[in-house]
Amino acid sequence: MEHVPFEIEKQLSAHECDCKGKLKISYLMRFLQEAAERQLDNHELHYETLKAQQQVFLLTKNRITIKKLPAIRDGITIKTWPGNPERVIFPRYFEVWQEDERVIEPASQWVLINPETKRVLRPKAFTGQLPTRDELTGKPVERLAPEMPLKAAGEVRVRYSDLDMNQHLNNAIYADILCDYAPLDLREREIIDLQINYLHEALYGDSIVLTAGIQGNSYYLEGTIEGKNCFVAKVETLPVCPPA
Repeated sequence: MEHVPFEIEKQLSAHECDCKGKLKISYLMRFLQEAAERQLDNHELHYETLKAQQQVFLLTKNRITIKKLPAIRDGITIKTWPGNPERVIFPRYFEVWQEDERVIEPASQWVLINPETKRVLRPKAFTGQLPTRDELTGKPVERLAPEMPLKAAGEVRVRYSDLDMNQHLNNAIYADILCDYAPLDLREREIIDLQINYLHEALYGDSIVLTAGIQGNSYYLEGTIEGKNCFVAKVETLPVCPPA
């Protein structure tokens, strides 16, 4: 069995960066998903293989602590490892390194479900074996509850290009929503911590009604579909320091 953590390397291209030349949060989340998927592939636990056994992993919580965002043409190494399951939760941890500096510390929680019945499965139902290590280097995922009144922030309709192989809005698209509908001007701020709790899937054609609120340097964003909670997120920012 492989040594943990599992690693992939990336070099950032222009289309993966924002207007400040830094890695977009949505592309960061795509890279994390790719690293986790490739580790499963290494163990012959391909998406199609698991689905044929009526098992798929769904992301339920995602927290990302950012010390420094890599920039265009930077090379990064993404390390990932699964933790030991607890109850129905499969934790997975990550680190993003730039040369010899750990710059980003993500942590996530997943559940295993039957894709036909949508029933959550216990860890003992998982047919695969993965090397595990319970070592969290960043901040733990938390329950989120906005502490201020939220105001209308817009509405998003789920389109074809938003869908993944589970036929719902991909987890990385939520990061674009967080940035596009932020109640703060992110051109003048840096994201240093964010968490998204995925509460209910968003399907093709769904309209997600957004509400937002500001608390100091942080903001909350919630999404509902026909009155049902879809997601809640908290984003912590700092003002961008002007060049010396």
